[in-house]
Amino acid sequence: MGASIVHGSGHHEVLALWTRLELSAVATMVVGVAFCAGPLLGVSPHGTAEDGLAATGNAFAAFLFGELVCMPFGAWFGEGRKRAIVRPAGAALVLVSAIAATGARSAEARATWYWLAGVGTEATRAWIAGNAVKSPLLRRGPELLALATTCTAVLALGVGLFALTSLPPPGLRTLACCCAGQEAVVVLAVLQTLYPPSPSRLPLG
Repeated sequence: MGASIVHGSGHHEVLALWTRLELSAVATMVVGVAFCAGPLLGVSPHGTAEDGLAATGNAFAAFLFGELVCMPFGAWFGEGRKRAIVRPAGAALVLVSAIAATGARSAEARATWYWLAGVGTEATRAWIAGNAVKSPLLRRGPELLALATTCTAVLALGVGLFALTSLPPPGLRTLACCCAGQEAVVVLAVLQTLYPPSPSRLPLG
């Protein structure tokens, strides 16, 4: 009977770990889709459409770069004693950056705010995932496959909803490419946690 209780609690723990991992992927993808789709919805179908698409692509590239810069600190952000700080700081940074980027008057200003939003998004993803990805209870192959499938599903849903808007705006391909880049960053972040560099390779090692 004791063995069955331990076995059952193990299933619950695995489910909790999977849930945290999947929620972190969904949250990251949703933020990425929103940051990319927002400017594209305002791009005029005529006139300066190409300039608008290029500006959105450049801003989202800054967003991805912000995530990549923050990625090496993901495991540190996921530690229990840091999570109380990361949760409000990361969420606030994303929210403030989104509001500021909406009112940005120049492409450079928007790219800067998108970079900060990328940092906040990666910090929030690491906070949600915590140490789930490093738990021995999860198998790495299925873990990565499920993560990639989840990100692809959110990407497809976002692109589908974008295409269904009245008088579909230009930029469907831009949205798909940017969100595919976001998916790659999410998977790369998990790989970074699964296979961290050895201490000798770190600058301060």
